[in-house]
Amino acid sequence: MMEKTALILGASGSFGGQMALTLQAAGWMIRRYKRGTDMTAAARGVQLIVNGLNPPGYHNWDKLIPAITAEVIAAGRASGATVLVPGNVYPYGVEPGPWGPDTPHRPVSRKGRIRAEMEASYRSAAEGGGPRCILLRGGDFLFDRGAAASDEPGDPVQGGEGQDHRDGGGRCAALLCLSA
Repeated sequence: MMEKTALILGASGSFGGQMALTLQAAGWMIRRYKRGTDMTAAARGVQLIVNGLNPPGYHNWDKLIPAITAEVIAAGRASGATVLVPGNVYPYGVEPGPWGPDTPHRPVSRKGRIRAEMEASYRSAAEGGGPRCILLRGGDFLFDRGAAASDEPGDPVQGGEGQDHRDGGGRCAALLCLSA
């Protein structure tokens, strides 16, 4: 069996750090990307790039998110790796839920517009023969920072407005996406 290797961008952050732990527990070899280095070189030989990068302090999103997105897509193209990107609900604006793949993006905020454009870039790259892209949309509930999450699937995770999320801290969802 071929060794599976993932490049984690933003491994010191919440999403990137949790993905590194989750993938490592599932048998993946983990490479942690060092911000400011050559991402394409770092991605050589990996099967998965997890984009957990955010601009420090969430500043200059309008300039930095498109640059990060282009760099991730280029690294995915060059390496042939699948790109996994955490999604959120910003692009939906005030669109009533439940949301799905066919729910239109109607952002009402600056960050919503930036995220919608970012997702469109990944979609366009994937449809144009670029890297396969997985958008893992879990909002703030994928890896709940405010709860004592259990690693057991089906155990309740309290998150956001007291909602009960039975996803084992999001790890099951992430692994299911990567098993294909």
